[in-house]
Amino acid sequence: MKQTLTAKINILVLSIILILSTIIGGVIYFSVTDGIEDFAIEKARGDLALSYRYIDTKYPGEWEIRDGQLYKGVTS
Repeated sequence: MKQTLTAKINILVLSIILILSTIIGGVIYFSVTDGIEDFAIEKARGDLALSYRYIDTKYPGEWEIRDGQLYKGVTS
């Protein structure tokens, strides 16, 4: 089957568009994934710091392990 020059040019252009779209899609996917991971890590760090400040305010004092149990502050 013989293809006309127009059909060959159309196939070439569509192939180039498909390849470029795939490459751009991959780059965007990995960029967004990295951004979400960075955001989640920063959110977890902030939540951890807030939790630590809350515990430190509610139970002032040092952490201590007694009889295999973890205690904070003055306990009886």
